[in-house]
Amino acid sequence: MDTVDALEIFVEKDAIILQKYTAHGACPTTGEILQRM
Repeated sequence: MDTVDALEIFVEKDAIILQKYTAHGACPTTGEILQRM
């Protein structure tokens, strides 16, 4: 994990879970769904 990697943050009861975000078919900046031709 690098300092520029995006993170997903989950809260479960008394735990905070940080997970590296990986976009699946979406623009990592805008979140827009990419079309494959």
